[in-house]
Amino acid sequence: MEKNFKINKKGQTGYSTIFIYRLFLILLLIIGVVFIVGSHFSKPIDIRPLEAQQLSKITYNCIKNIGLDNLNEISLDYCFPYNKGENGIKIFYDDKNFLFGKELIINLCEAKDKTKSKVACSTSDYFIEENNKIKKITILVGISKVNKNL
Repeated sequence: MEKNFKINKKGQTGYSTIFIYRLFLILLLIIGVVFIVGSHFSKPIDIRPLEAQQLSKITYNCIKNIGLDNLNEISLDYCFPYNKGENGIKIFYDDKNFLFGKELIINLCEAKDKTKSKVACSTSDYFIEENNKIKKITILVGISKVNKNL
């Protein structure tokens, strides 16, 4: 008794074609996700200008609370702690200049060439009432934290 079994292999080609198609779709999906995540997280975000604006507002509120006559480095340090090595604050009004922090940062902010890209600067004008007179004060803030905020 000899049995002649023949196996029908016509379904095998369809199965292998679908397997290759599924493998291609999964690889395409993985490559797409990696590309989208990589492009999103590879962009450098510089928050130094926002930090400079915020530091300018905090400086103004400090000056408003302590008064222009009592302005010195100790009083400004009392209002908020700022990093003197990475920040520079220049306050000027009525032909008076006050410089806090690093002078090099302020000089780079006031420069007109391409060195401004090394620091983030913010110049803000505020009005403050002192001895029943309204005075205009200008606050220039420069931040040079290149490695921390990029």
